[in-house]
Amino acid sequence: MAQAVISVRIRDKDYRLIGEATNYISLTATIRFNEVGEWSMDVPGEAPEVKLLLLSENPAGGIVIYRDDRLFFSGPIWAHTWTMDATTGYPVLTVAGGCDNVVLTKRLVYPDPEQRTGVTPGSNYYQVASTDTESIMRDLVAKNLAVTAPLVDRRFPGLTQDANGHRGRVQPASTFRFDRLDEALKRYAQLAPSDAAVDSQGTITNPGDETQILGYRVLQIGQGLQFQVYPLTVQRHVRFSFDLANLSKADYVTQGPTATFAVVGSGGQADSTGKNIAADISVFSRADESYPGRSEIYTDGGSLEAATDTTTAINQVGLNALSDGAGQVSASVVAIDTNRMVYGVDYDLGDYVSVELPFLSFTSPIRSVTLTHTGGDGERVELGIGTAKGQYSAKATGTSAKVAELSGFARFKAIFGG
Repeated sequence: MAQAVISVRIRDKDYRLIGEATNYISLTATIRFNEVGEWSMDVPGEAPEVKLLLLSENPAGGIVIYRDDRLFFSGPIWAHTWTMDATTGYPVLTVAGGCDNVVLTKRLVYPDPEQRTGVTPGSNYYQVASTDTESIMRDLVAKNLAVTAPLVDRRFPGLTQDANGHRGRVQPASTFRFDRLDEALKRYAQLAPSDAAVDSQGTITNPGDETQILGYRVLQIGQGLQFQVYPLTVQRHVRFSFDLANLSKADYVTQGPTATFAVVGSGGQADSTGKNIAADISVFSRADESYPGRSEIYTDGGSLEAATDTTTAINQVGLNALSDGAGQVSASVVAIDTNRMVYGVDYDLGDYVSVELPFLSFTSPIRSVTLTHTGGDGERVELGIGTAKGQYSAKATGTSAKVAELSGFARFKAIFGG
């Protein structure tokens, strides 16, 4: 297969493309699903683009990476290191930074976004009325980060949003109080899907379809940044296995659950000592035949109250707690791209792909993509696959003890041009 064409553009603080890095020795960039990615690049110390990569010469600058004219990565420059090796006889500048998702970590969700202190008397929480999941996420960005934020000094310059697709199930009224913006977005993006169900005893009868989880990202579009929300895509035709001759190495490990019974405390009241305790208690359970015992955990439902909040909201806390503590299976596989299955064409970050190994079959989303490009070895793309609840862990999808019915994590390398 022909090598992909990699182009590294350099931007200034106003997101104008002011140059291109054409002489780099090596480049590594990682994008992560609903997380902050990172990049680094080694450049000869005497290359003409060096000045544009120095923060002293290009303050608040960054890079934009294109792969075959398709936007792959954008992000700021954070630091640089200068080294000199006597054996080579020339200096090397190492430049590094993160992806533009990092701006989401720079803001809190204010209880009152119109107040400089974030609060006013009586405004204990910021509340979003019951609506679809995507609209809640976009409202948080609009009020606390984007150019639409009520407080001018909280607006991130040039950050807008793409069109609202109104994706995700309808959530009950949601409250926030100084949550970190990225953590609030991640929490809502990963909410249990619409068909998750709990019976009257708190037993999970349907864990739901994790493919309904939402992805989000911040990318440079034109001369500015854009917050985007997108659905996961199940790529049913993308399958890796030894039988298909597109795997060269694989291994996996399974382990039992850490939680099968969750106690959720919600609301609040003062006891005789004045200490605030949960006013309402709900319990949830999830059977796992691979673990015969019962493992209990307690989780805080925050401001939710059984008397005033919907059962769905409290159920959500229990579902998330048991999902986080479910049984795990982890695997690593090394795959080679083929003419019939190409990264960036047939699958991408967030897409669900399938891996089939002896005694284990699973379908999980691509959690990370790492692009490495060097002059001598060409391009290599490494993909990390896992569930939406954790980058390198997987959750049992129900009560089945069959390993083949567990969802999973895989990490594999795709070598291009081989």
